[in-house]
Amino acid sequence: MRFQQKAFAGSILGVAALAAVTGAVALYLGRVHLTRTIESDFRSAPALLQSQLDRRLAAFHIDVATWAEDKRYAAWLGRASSADVPSGQAAAADLKAAHDGLGSLQLPLWPEFQVMNDAGILLLDARRQDAVGEDRSADPAIRRALAGEAVMRLHGPLLEMLQAVTVEGSVRGVLLAAIPLEPIRDELGVALRSHVTFAEAATPAPALQSHQHDGQTWLVSQVPIFGVRPDERIGSATLERSLTQELGPLEHDLLVAIGSGTAAGLLLALGVAFFLARGLAAPLSVLVQAARAIGKGNFDQQVALRSQDELGELGQAFNQMAQELKHRVFFESALRRYLAAPVVEQLIREPDRLRLGGERREVTVLFFDVAGFTKVAETLLAEELVTLVNAYLDELVAAIFAHGGTFDKFVGDAVMAFWGAPIPQADHARRACLAALDMQRAFSRFTAAHPDPRVQGLHARVGLNSGTAILGNLGSTHVMSYTAMGDTVNVASRLEGVNKVYHTAILASEATVASAGWESARELDLIQVAGRLGTLRIFEIREAGGITSESAALLAYRDGLAALRCRRFAEAAQKFQAARELGDGECAAVMAERAASLVEHPPPAHWDGSHTLHSK
Repeated sequence: MRFQQKAFAGSILGVAALAAVTGAVALYLGRVHLTRTIESDFRSAPALLQSQLDRRLAAFHIDVATWAEDKRYAAWLGRASSADVPSGQAAAADLKAAHDGLGSLQLPLWPEFQVMNDAGILLLDARRQDAVGEDRSADPAIRRALAGEAVMRLHGPLLEMLQAVTVEGSVRGVLLAAIPLEPIRDELGVALRSHVTFAEAATPAPALQSHQHDGQTWLVSQVPIFGVRPDERIGSATLERSLTQELGPLEHDLLVAIGSGTAAGLLLALGVAFFLARGLAAPLSVLVQAARAIGKGNFDQQVALRSQDELGELGQAFNQMAQELKHRVFFESALRRYLAAPVVEQLIREPDRLRLGGERREVTVLFFDVAGFTKVAETLLAEELVTLVNAYLDELVAAIFAHGGTFDKFVGDAVMAFWGAPIPQADHARRACLAALDMQRAFSRFTAAHPDPRVQGLHARVGLNSGTAILGNLGSTHVMSYTAMGDTVNVASRLEGVNKVYHTAILASEATVASAGWESARELDLIQVAGRLGTLRIFEIREAGGITSESAALLAYRDGLAALRCRRFAEAAQKFQAARELGDGECAAVMAERAASLVEHPPPAHWDGSHTLHSK
């Protein structure tokens, strides 16, 4: 899809997304506002409900007062009064007479109306004209009314009100009036625009709640109904309003408004996107072509975007990126010629390591040199010499990298490398020993396969030492080399040269052998090298499994070394000579000759068993 097409599509999607977000926010805010409005209406419900109950109770109080003042009602109630009968029980005839007399009088316009005497016996029921004489004294409400209280209660679909009729200070009976709750419910429903139901259970009123019913969201609240006495709950009213139904008109209006605004916004966005796309497409096409060229390896790309806006800044940044990529590729290619791949990757991840500076690190240093190379080099042409050196140095560096080493430098035909930096390696000494053996095998293969007899006669020497060295970039701000420095490096270099004295191929310090745990190493001697204080215990590194504790030559050499250090020089000479005859080679011959010399010229009494080397 081209940029212009994307701009059009992006404009449409952007306006649509904005419309969707606007609509969602508007609907949410409308829902919150409507919920708060309903909650406010519900909070006013208790006062509205109580005012209706109080109004009806006040009308009932007026009727009761009218009865008490009317002598006709008082006469009939007095005839049926239990208080006027010695036995405390009115006769059935008196109850019937009171029933007939009260029924003949004009009654209040209450849907339900009952009269009881002062003992709770039914005298009149307006709905059941034949009912008389029932004992209603067990009804708690009637007992409370006879005790002088005004009572209000819910009873099924009715609201009942009870009050005693007092004549000349004496209770003569109880009036009970009841009205249906439906008119009260309807009035309250209209006032609150809610669906209202009443229940006799006097449950506490919970907070506003919502529930799903018939696919709609309803908001529900319970309102307590209080009686005449303070805090007397006689029931509850449940209020319900459909949030879904009330949101419908609001949602319709919002959708119409949002749809109109979206259509207008789309038209405007399409126009703006068209002109912007035309202005941006051309320079972006130039950037795309240049980026493709860089992807193919051509890092000399430059773009000319001369505008003074973000596109111009993008062009400058692109040109700078191309140059930095060119330098980075060159830098990485150069690094890979000198360092193992893991080292290169770490330096790329941590470029701060390329700053001048140093750090102390436990490392193992290796020096490799070719014996007799100078004489052979003098007889070769320059082209032949370079070809010869490059051929075997390539294999030596490959052996270093194969064991995770860091190539340090070429010194003529010699090689320096180390392990343990810049990437820490716990097994750096063992890696160095393995690399030394591989380098010796590679050089032996090279000389054996070379057609020139002069090259076939060459052999190599390796020195290894482990310890603390200073690692860092040595040089100037223009030319630098990552290298190792210190006594550890110097000792490794000296050990490479000490091979000439003992006619060995690989010599290592005691620190290297101990750190590598190299079992196929045998102790050669205790030496003092020129220019360095202290003694150095040196070992010959051989192939794993090449030396065993049962070797007769090894045992003879060990015995000779022990006798030498105990100043038994004649015995030492015999042991070394025996080791030579058993196949220990020229090293044993050198030690036998030294022991024989010490027989004739014993060392001083404070001699520590070491041999001093006077040349480097």
